[in-house]
Amino acid sequence: MADRVVNVKLRKKYYNLCNPDESLPPDDSRYVDIDTKSPDARGRNWSDALANRIELSEKPVCEFFTGLPGSGKSTELKHLAARLKDKDGAKLLPVLIDAELVLDIYNPIDIPDILVAILYKTDEVI
Repeated sequence: MADRVVNVKLRKKYYNLCNPDESLPPDDSRYVDIDTKSPDARGRNWSDALANRIELSEKPVCEFFTGLPGSGKSTELKHLAARLKDKDGAKLLPVLIDAELVLDIYNPIDIPDILVAILYKTDEVI
């Protein structure tokens, strides 16, 4: 019975550390790089694959990155941004934009809305 109580407490602790609505910054201790733990988990490290395409290309790169809510997209994009920003690496200015925070996603969105959002978030980063 004591093992079951400890197991439930431990499970509860780890369950509550996982919030699918919260993206983790690159230095968060809760981040687990599943690609290094099990290379077959996703087939490849997505942030590394995206970074390589961006760093090696001589032309602008456009990538489409999707996934289910809580699957780690924002966390991976934060890792990608940190790598691209690195002074010893590409030395780029990554700008992450959460559309829900800067756009009214419940009404039609036009190109000027997106451009203003990009300018706003870029100015915030600089």
